[in-house]
Amino acid sequence: MLRKDKKALFSILFLIFVSFELYSQVFEVKNIIHIQSLSNKDVMFKQFCFDVEHNYMLLSQPLQKKEDIVSSILFYQYEATENDTFFALASRFNVGQETLATINHISNPTENIAGKKLIVPNCKALYLSESPVSAFEILLKKKCGTTEPVARFSINGEVFEFYPDYQIGMTERTFFLDSSYKMPLAKTVLTSSFGMRISPISGKPLFHRGIDLASPEGSEVYSCASGCVTRVGYDNVYGNYIEIKHSDSRRSFYAHLSKVLVSRDQFVKSSSIIGYVGVTGLTTGPHLHFEILEGNKNIDPLSVVSE
Repeated sequence: MLRKDKKALFSILFLIFVSFELYSQVFEVKNIIHIQSLSNKDVMFKQFCFDVEHNYMLLSQPLQKKEDIVSSILFYQYEATENDTFFALASRFNVGQETLATINHISNPTENIAGKKLIVPNCKALYLSESPVSAFEILLKKKCGTTEPVARFSINGEVFEFYPDYQIGMTERTFFLDSSYKMPLAKTVLTSSFGMRISPISGKPLFHRGIDLASPEGSEVYSCASGCVTRVGYDNVYGNYIEIKHSDSRRSFYAHLSKVLVSRDQFVKSSSIIGYVGVTGLTTGPHLHFEILEGNKNIDPLSVVSE
């Protein structure tokens, strides 16, 4: 009986040791295999397809066998053509949309990928960067929480955490697929456009970085798209404001709010209520000041927002 107990204890300690080694070690990917075309005539693509099927079989094994998966993972590269779409490639590679999206920082399926050199692992999983880029990646990172990845891979100097067991839920999938922008108010009148104007406060020419949408005080303000709240606060000019980062890395900005209903780092769905129209800050009447930013550059919200 004692021998059996010692043997069981040894097995448990061995598994813990192996798991710790996998969690703490970063595997540097030095060789990336190039796929020229998505045809069975392409030897590398044919090998890739074989690898994918083999790894699906390994994924079906008990948890103790997960270390076998790590040793069988290879990374391929394929340059997308003008005719390639995200959905078509995810289907052709058969590794899941989340695999292709996370390891290549693809923020939404409508993103232009022509000419992009895509990294394609031969195993379906989440590959989350230790420095997530898009709101979609940030959401997945938060969902994984304190769960340790099965392994970490360093690709071109960037470390990706490997989660083969994570299943994308409806919320995350909807978040990824929702790439359209909507008006942040149900009923409104455009009172000031994007660009140069005479400031209603100073009476001097001034560049207006967004648009002003008049609406009764207390009107509901909606998120123009799904995203992560990055800033909430008060400013002497903008009053109560909210900034949201979206899946395509654009940011939306809402100002002069009477009340804010969201908090920093909160994820919001498209058209969810985030606050109410107010007259806080420097304003001549109740309205919503609304901006869209690409990087550090403001763009005309009406160029991306649909009614």
